[in-house]
Amino acid sequence: MLLTLLVMLALLTLYCAILFGLLSIGQIQRPFTSDPSKVCQSCDPWNAPCDPVRLFGNTFYVGTARLSSVLLTSPRGHILLDGGLPQSAALIDCHIRQLGFKTEEVRLIVNSHGHYDPSHTAALV
Repeated sequence: MLLTLLVMLALLTLYCAILFGLLSIGQIQRPFTSDPSKVCQSCDPWNAPCDPVRLFGNTFYVGTARLSSVLLTSPRGHILLDGGLPQSAALIDCHIRQLGFKTEEVRLIVNSHGHYDPSHTAALV
């Protein structure tokens, strides 16, 4: 009786693990939809375009005129420091590509502070 219960418990645990694993795979495969853009009086000036520039070595400024985004590059993938507003994603993507890098190779986005503005470009990656 006890052995039967243990076997049933083990099978139930395995079933749940497989089910949750399949659900998580389904979540990863769904297309990403970002939050709606936040609109504020400062958003347009913050998001004004500027040219990307090498800061030093493998470090590049890829942000907008007033919201910094910095790309650290390496052969094993890139790191983006701060992502700007949702509206900044296309401009940051363009800057990364202008410098000869691929946005798809960004492996990590790091936010330097807790405001809403640096975290929304995760949709970019």
